[in-house]
Amino acid sequence: MSQQESKVSAQSGETRGTALMIGNFDGCHLGHQRLAAATIALGRELGLTTLALTFRPRPDLFFSGRHDDPGSRLLTAPQQLRAFAELGIDVCVAKKFDKEFSQLTHEEFHDRVLRQELQAAAIIVGADFRFGAGRSGDATWLKDRAARDGLRCTIVPPIVSAGSVVSSSRIRTLLRDSGDVRGVAELLGRPWLLEGRVVSGRKLGRTIGFPTINLSDVQQLVPRSGVYAAVAVISGGRFGLRDALVMGLPDGTVGAAVSIGTNPTVDASSSIKIEAHLLESFGPDELYGLNVGIYLLDRVRDEMRFSEVDELRRQIAADVTAVQGLCNVSRST
Repeated sequence: MSQQESKVSAQSGETRGTALMIGNFDGCHLGHQRLAAATIALGRELGLTTLALTFRPRPDLFFSGRHDDPGSRLLTAPQQLRAFAELGIDVCVAKKFDKEFSQLTHEEFHDRVLRQELQAAAIIVGADFRFGAGRSGDATWLKDRAARDGLRCTIVPPIVSAGSVVSSSRIRTLLRDSGDVRGVAELLGRPWLLEGRVVSGRKLGRTIGFPTINLSDVQQLVPRSGVYAAVAVISGGRFGLRDALVMGLPDGTVGAAVSIGTNPTVDASSSIKIEAHLLESFGPDELYGLNVGIYLLDRVRDEMRFSEVDELRRQIAADVTAVQGLCNVSRST
């Protein structure tokens, strides 16, 4: 395998070809899941390995000059691979999107990458798929070319929710502008997962009766500042879980009141922090260094500045009560 791509497979041995879906797949939202379902169905029908082809960085980031922007990422690369595995896709190939790759014509992309390199016998794309230098190729061209070559090509229509197409950009807008994680869950078909590693903080929460864990190494879009109802899963230590599920809620979650923001009442820093007060008790230093997955269920309120710590304490108590109710509703539905 060259350095220009990464590949994981649940299978080994020779195959007769691939049923190949193409896209950025950031978020693996309902539209992406429809594409995956079509790919798996066609793969089973034709006896093909199912393969997801994606690009790093995303082409839009490459052309904007940003190349790597964790602040616009819905899924990290490892999360995306886990999502494909959970959906039932056999292989993921992530092509390095650079200047040379961006200059491939749509014919070159089809012949060199899809047919020769990835052995595509069936190609599955969304109706708005465009590819090749200058976006000169589209889904209709692929379908016509497949018919000429004796291949299968499926064009999957988009999913429309509340009058608009389900898209990763729409999800990013909801997270950034309003923190509407309930709306995001409707577009994903599941709660959105935010992952990080527990690090030591200032321990101010302990002094007011609401200890928190502090998340670091978050490589995803951070939603609008505020307080959220969530459930969390803990990986490592005595908890045993290796990775949080991406495409659904696992068993063994812990309710959590999650604060995202600058903590203006007690902290003069302007840096964004992600802290979670877990609704179950753990040892004071038990979780340090462990990975935590937080599934955001609902937005409780905006970030607020309080004139005194006692006022903050009363508000946190109210937040925790609200979160308990929201977590119970989520688990019973």
